[in-house]
Amino acid sequence: MRCFLKETSHFLKCKYPKAILNAELLICKNIIAYIHSMPQTNIALYWPLDHEVNIKPLIFTIHHIHQVLLPFVTERNMPLEFRTFSKKNFMTDAMGFLLPVDSGHIIPDIIFMPIIGVALDGTRLGSGGGYYDRTCIMHPTIKTIGVGFSFQMCKKFDTDIHDQKLFAYISELGIHTF
Repeated sequence: MRCFLKETSHFLKCKYPKAILNAELLICKNIIAYIHSMPQTNIALYWPLDHEVNIKPLIFTIHHIHQVLLPFVTERNMPLEFRTFSKKNFMTDAMGFLLPVDSGHIIPDIIFMPIIGVALDGTRLGSGGGYYDRTCIMHPTIKTIGVGFSFQMCKKFDTDIHDQKLFAYISELGIHTF
């Protein structure tokens, strides 16, 4: 399922770039609407990979208004750390990803995380590394919001015992709470 959804996302981004861009802009607007409905919080976003919803414009837009955190992998099989986003405190790695310079670990109140798929019961299918799952297990009070395209919503899929459920899912069609 994971491979199929990744390949579908990649195919649609290549075949229909304008439609995907429009969907990404709607997703960013939906995220902003959700953020504005919340009290001031530490908001964790993500720096997208090729198959994920591109929320870079959102990051650059809201970091002036809200404290935006990005995930940082300290070592394999450990939970994520989150560090403050600032254009001045980041470097670009060889792959083109922005990496936070150590600004101290901050625990977010809400995490917007990329998805490969999401089931109707809120179970998230991620890239398979388990980083977000471990983070959610370690910090169960963090509100988790999946970010993806509407075609990534599935009736159900096989899960592992460690897979965590999302509080909500945001796509171009709106906000779906579980």
